[in-house]
Amino acid sequence: LLTELVLVATAHRCSYACRIVPGFALFAVTLVAIVLAGAASLAWFAFVLANVAAFSAFDAVVQGSLYGYAGEMAPRYTQAIMMGNGWAGVVVSALRIVTKAALPQTADGVVASTRVFFGIGVAIMLAAVGAFLVLQRLPVVRYFHGAHR
Repeated sequence: LLTELVLVATAHRCSYACRIVPGFALFAVTLVAIVLAGAASLAWFAFVLANVAAFSAFDAVVQGSLYGYAGEMAPRYTQAIMMGNGWAGVVVSALRIVTKAALPQTADGVVASTRVFFGIGVAIMLAAVGAFLVLQRLPVVRYFHGAHR
């Protein structure tokens, strides 16, 4: 909630791309930090939880910005964002089940499965940044975000 309040108060100073691209990049940074973190311990677990909390704050900025970005276009684009969110939930759940099942349920196995899970998340975040940068150059997006204003 705090993140969204800050976003609403400062949104007029920064374009959608200025919020979305760094948000995705910060997603990737928090995930890389988890992948590279130390061995299983209480401190490691706290570190993972802190990074997930930071990730959630960045997610609030990116999602709010993406909905605003899509909201300036035809309604079907907002629907596509909503559908993507739904599929993301399915993919994340399935990915975690697979990574947990594929590795032993020992302390080292839990750390390894967590690293694999978040490592795949890094790849997805980087692909999302690339897709957003390509999206901005599409004629339909240029039309809705510039030509008709």
